[in-house]
Amino acid sequence: MKANKSPQPDDASLIEQIHVGDAKAFEQLFDRYESAVFRFCMVMLGDQDAAQDIHQETFFRFYQTCRQSKEVRSVYGWLISAARSRCHNYLRDQKRHAQLARKHHQESVLRPDYLNNMDIEDHIQQALLQIPAHYREVLSLYEVEGYSYKEIAEILDIDFHQIKNRIYQAKQSLQRILSPILNESDAHHK
Repeated sequence: MKANKSPQPDDASLIEQIHVGDAKAFEQLFDRYESAVFRFCMVMLGDQDAAQDIHQETFFRFYQTCRQSKEVRSVYGWLISAARSRCHNYLRDQKRHAQLARKHHQESVLRPDYLNNMDIEDHIQQALLQIPAHYREVLSLYEVEGYSYKEIAEILDIDFHQIKNRIYQAKQSLQRILSPILNESDAHHK
């Protein structure tokens, strides 16, 4: 005979429990959303340490918000919006350093020995880091997390048509960046 598992409490119930100090309720929401938020941060930043820091800061702020009884309509939407804001701030703060590093990296990426030693996932990750952050975020939510255009528009509070355009532009940008690399890789394997 199978044991009946009690149904998982919904997000709103857990938020109410967090408000009165129930740490277990926070753990449940953390377990429910932490991997998706971390993946989003990784795609946005391409740096595991920075992604981990922003991931933790996002959940800390979420906990504070719930404890202060501020309204949270959609937990996932709140978390992604907060992570997005922090990622953009991080990217803005790192822009000067990133431009110098990117210039050096692009010079090394064009070396044939570098191309031969990278696998396709590495190329994709490097290409993602070369496209604008607003393209990476929508592409991550669409391709990695599986959200629809409409859901992404709601999460990011951006017009539906802008989401469609950004996803299209992101794919076009990735194709432009990756096509010479993939063509070179195909030539080496023939």
